[in-house]
This record gives sequence, structure tokens and C-alpha cells, in this order.
Amino acid sequence: MARLKTFRERMAANELPPPVTFETVDETVAAYETGATEGAIYDPEGTEEWADMVRAGGGDPDGERIAYANNFVESGAGKLVLIYEEIYKAAGRRDWLKGNPGQQTGDCVSHSARNTLLGSLACQITNGNGSWPGAEIPDESYENNSAFCPSPLYWLRGHGGQGWSCGASISQGTKTLAMVAAREWPEPLGMNLGHYTGSVATKWGSRRPPDDVCQQLGGHKIVESTRCSGWEQIRDFMASGFSIHTCGGEGWGSRNEHGYAPRKGSWSHALSYWGFDDTPWAHEHYGGPLVLIANSWGPGACKGPRDIHGDPKMGQIPVNTWWAKWSDASRRDHYAISAVSGWPPAKLKNWNLRALI
Repeated sequence: MARLKTFRERMAANELPPPVTFETVDETVAAYETGATEGAIYDPEGTEEWADMVRAGGGDPDGERIAYANNFVESGAGKLVLIYEEIYKAAGRRDWLKGNPGQQTGDCVSHSARNTLLGSLACQITNGNGSWPGAEIPDESYENNSAFCPSPLYWLRGHGGQGWSCGASISQGTKTLAMVAAREWPEPLGMNLGHYTGSVATKWGSRRPPDDVCQQLGGHKIVESTRCSGWEQIRDFMASGFSIHTCGGEGWGSRNEHGYAPRKGSWSHALSYWGFDDTPWAHEHYGGPLVLIANSWGPGACKGPRDIHGDPKMGQIPVNTWWAKWSDASRRDHYAISAVSGWPPAKLKNWNLRALI
């Protein structure tokens, strides 16, 4: 079998997919399912550069050492944790996480980075470490752009085509900018980022945005990051308030009566984890733990019921999410992201209500 070309090799040979624009959610889904769009691209060089950046900043790219050093090993055992509930709580409003009205180009990596940082920031805020920047975000931006715009991070991908990688996006999100308030921005940017569009997402790429624009938008950066592997490690990071940014080639189908979606097809796609289910219920019904995957394709991309455990009393997962078996996602590349320094573990609610019945 031929060796898979890396992102850097393809960029040097000008072989990256050309930019595309999707008009509807169905177009987005079809483009990923047929392989016409490659949003997450194999990039070992980017991962090495990210690891070097972490070490140079005094961090550790090894998630196991981070978890032990900060005393949150086994913190997620047996729990049901819903990070999106922390996002609702931090923002003071519910049910606005739409994953954008619909991803309109191959910029899923920046959407996933935004979703991951959004979750990690919210967990710190609900634990008294920081405050929600609500005053600068108009009400309509919650529905139109999930409060923070992913496009400026995508402008830093370094090429004019589509697609990027998890490691490279974290590097730029740490050094330059990551999550930008979805609002009207004055000069030097002079743009309204309240409405996400494919044309906004692809404004820059082969050219880097001007330095004064990067400085203007760089308020909510990634502060810490590390690479995670194995169920227990990823579970414990999420239980401590750190969402997961993940790239891979797996696809999923529609949700069943439990909000669970089975593996189906292949997508070159970046996704975020907004929770997990390590309860006896998950092990009994699905033979192991579940992760809650947050997508960026908008309402309607994943169809089916959203009741947790199929029980309306336990609430609903957001429209752009589904539960997946950890075993179906375990081969993906996983990174934990923090919005603050030092990996302070947050105390999150255990939603395992069935343990109390």
C-alpha cells in the first residue's frame, strides 16, 4: 500500500483540495461522505512542531504525566459528565449550541478547536476562574455563530485550499489567536464576524492576516494543550473540565433512541468531545463507555432522538451532537485544551442520575 502523503508534502506540491463552498447542510454532509472535502489532514510534522512549542513554553505534550501531576487520574470513573451544560451555565442561556447554521467550507479543524476551547473556558468560569465575555457578544451571534467565530483561526492555516490539522491549529491558537467574539469588529479588521459564512472563513489562507488584525483578535487563546491517549486518560481530562480536540477518518450514522450513533462511512473530519458516559448503563447497553461528539455541520446533519439514555427526564444533548462508542473513536488523534495556565482541575457535576434512583 502506498504511503499516505502528509499535509506538508501535499502543501509543498500544491496538492491540497481547492476551496469549496456549501450552500446547505446536505451539501456539507455529502462532501465529507464522498471524500470531496478533506477537512482534517494527516500532519505528523505539525504534531512534532506543536510538541516542540509545548515543551518550549514549559508544558508537557504527554497527557499521562499532566494527569498525574495535577491529581486527576481516575476522576471520571463511573461518571456521566456533560460539558455543554457548563457552557450553558457560563453563558447564562441554554440551547444555542448549533455548531453554526452549517459549516460552509472545509474548515472543520477551526470549528473543533473553537468548540473545544469554548468547553474548557466554560468549565473554568463555572468554577470561579474567569468570567463570560457576554457584554461583547450580541444576542443574535449565539444562534448565528455559537457566540465565538472560528474563521480567524482558519485564516492562519498557511494555504489557499481547504483542510488543516489538529496539531497545527493548536499551535496557531496558542501563539496567535484562537476563539474570537462573534460581533462587529472595527478597523483594522473592519468586519462583522457575527454571521459565519464560507467567504469569511476563506478570506485569508495563502496570505496571513496582517499583524495588527491578529493582535486585535487574539484575546481568547489556547493556554495549555497536551496529547491524550486511552479511554481513562481522555475521560479524566474531560471530568476535570478540559474538552478534547480530535482529528480522524471515522464517520457516524443517525442517532437511535438513546442519542447514540453507530460508525458509518469515513470522513476526513475534526470533531470535539463535550462529555462522556462511563456509567454502568453505558457499559451494559453498549459494551463500554461513550463519548459525546460535537460536530460543526449545523442542525439536521445528525438526525434522531436526543434524550440522554432515552429518558426525557435526563434532558437532551445539543442538536449538533451524538453519543459514540469510545471503541469507535479510539484510533483518532486526541488533544486536551485548557483556557488557563497550570491545568487546574474543575469540579463538574456528575449527571449519573440513575445511580441515585
